[in-house]
Amino acid sequence: MNEVFVMGALLMTVLYRHFVGPVLFFKFFYRNLKRWQRFKIQKKAPLIEKIKFDKKNTFKSAVVDLSIIGIVFVLYARGHMKLNFDFDLDWQNIASNVVVFGLLFFIQDLYFYLTHALFHRKKLYRHVHAIHHHSTNPTPWTSFSHHFLENFVELLVYPLVLYFLPLNFFVLIFFVLTTTTINFLGHCGFEVESLSLSRFRYFKWVASFTFHNRHHQYFNGNYGLYFTIWDRVFKTEIK
Repeated sequence: MNEVFVMGALLMTVLYRHFVGPVLFFKFFYRNLKRWQRFKIQKKAPLIEKIKFDKKNTFKSAVVDLSIIGIVFVLYARGHMKLNFDFDLDWQNIASNVVVFGLLFFIQDLYFYLTHALFHRKKLYRHVHAIHHHSTNPTPWTSFSHHFLENFVELLVYPLVLYFLPLNFFVLIFFVLTTTTINFLGHCGFEVESLSLSRFRYFKWVASFTFHNRHHQYFNGNYGLYFTIWDRVFKTEIK
């Protein structure tokens, strides 16, 4: 695989996470606020000072993304990472990658729940996680507005997974882009209830946009990222 292509794909992913994505999602929802107002979870508009604060920290957190990419490349070069660059479209390869893709959601969700709940411990919250909760009425810019330590711990899941699980580079990039988009939607401040999967009986285990918004409103509870499973198991769900 061409090294320039790989680095280009990774840099474009970082750019999407910390600039392009927040800009696009913010403009989509907040430039047309009257159109989306009936879907606004918290009816008041977010404060401009809070948005500026989130923007500053979002730009800073891009440095952590690049650091994690550097760590992965060093460990991969030394043979410690199970990463392949095959682009084989036979049905067996596709099926195995679909399974791995789904597995990544459950692994990251459990990892995120445990570390997220940890960062809500008194001292860690005050010195680290409080930055993310600076905005109680979140916007897409809040998605990656983190303290560098929290951002590093959050992204550490990727080197850990790559150490134990053989992954395809293209599947990994698609997973990061997909979960990043979910993150933007989870912080956008709107819940399109008529389209939300959470309205249906068999999707009650899926964390809706309102689910995470309540976490920013009430702070303690709803620690899950994609699913409500662990909040229900550990009785931390805010209804």
